[in-house]
Amino acid sequence: MVKDNCSLVMKILTICLLWILATGFNRPDPPHRRTFSRFLDSLCQQPGVVIKKTPGIARKEKIYPLPGGGRWDRIRDLGLVRQYYQHVATKENPFWWPRYSLLMLGTKLFATDTFAHWQEFRYVKAGKMVYGQSSFVALSAGPPDDCNGVACRTNSYPVIGMYKSDTSIYTFVNVDDVAGLNYGDFNHDGYLDFLDIESLFFNEDAEMLSRHNKKFDRHSCERGVCYKIMAVTYRKGKWERLKDRQGREYAIWLTLDDVLNPDATFKLLMSRWM
Repeated sequence: MVKDNCSLVMKILTICLLWILATGFNRPDPPHRRTFSRFLDSLCQQPGVVIKKTPGIARKEKIYPLPGGGRWDRIRDLGLVRQYYQHVATKENPFWWPRYSLLMLGTKLFATDTFAHWQEFRYVKAGKMVYGQSSFVALSAGPPDDCNGVACRTNSYPVIGMYKSDTSIYTFVNVDDVAGLNYGDFNHDGYLDFLDIESLFFNEDAEMLSRHNKKFDRHSCERGVCYKIMAVTYRKGKWERLKDRQGREYAIWLTLDDVLNPDATFKLLMSRWM
């Protein structure tokens, strides 16, 4: 009787093994074998989360000067959002004009969120989004024409959040950008979250990673290889970083196997995620 039971178990195990081999291990790739872009998709595309998306452009873009010059030299009208910018001369060099621009949604002018350079903002593919009780307008811009240094490797993603009477803006600044703007409801709390992705590691990150893994070489993080992923949420009219119960920011540290390539595989160095 015991022998019969053993034979039956062996047959079942053999059948299971043959089925696994035949189906090619039909299961998701382990994180370290996924591409970076697929990994970001897995963070953002949560089951049951439905975000209403519509294009942001309401009418054809127009650019025209303000009557009589005024404080702002020109207005760039994108329909939902208008962009104001001006030229300013200095006493030291009256011919060199640093340029500034502001964004405006309806009657809300984001005067305290001045951009240091002139950048032509466009709507992202889903320029307007609605999730829960909040709605958003999202734009993007590449490096400004007059950039130098790290600014020439930087893309900006201003996101305007609206909740009841509150309208506020948060700009995601991606240096060595390989990801664009990514969002979802990461912790399923009914509020939209956004990935904030930084290139390179600060000293405290490098020191922590060195303690976590003695083999980590802090000098190996060249441009476009090391990335830190964090999360920012817009909750009841307030932008804030997502944190765990100990008050630590959620974060993922990783290195790409190919410089500036979102379709490359990567090495997961450390994860403190939700």
